[in-house]
Amino acid sequence: MGHEIDGAELITRKASKTRFRRQILEDWGHSCYLCGARPEHLTLDHLLARRNGGETSRANLAPACAPCNRSKGCSELWAYWTRLDCWDLDRAIRLIRWMRQEG
Repeated sequence: MGHEIDGAELITRKASKTRFRRQILEDWGHSCYLCGARPEHLTLDHLLARRNGGETSRANLAPACAPCNRSKGCSELWAYWTRLDCWDLDRAIRLIRWMRQEG
């Protein structure tokens, strides 16, 4: 089992991944970045799909409900999202700010 250093704390890789995921969900208020829904379970969507060169980094991940994540697949985010009825300017601005974060 791998371990990572988080600040001054040595934690397991699993705990690190859980914390990473939880922080992203909390930052988004446990809501889908695409439709705004707040289901019980959210996935993390790669904004730029891994298949298209996207990394598994905080700035490239946002919470999505399962239907939105499945529907988007590896489509280009803005071409996909702006065609939907759930497209929202406020969420889009928030997402742009999210994607511009460091690290």
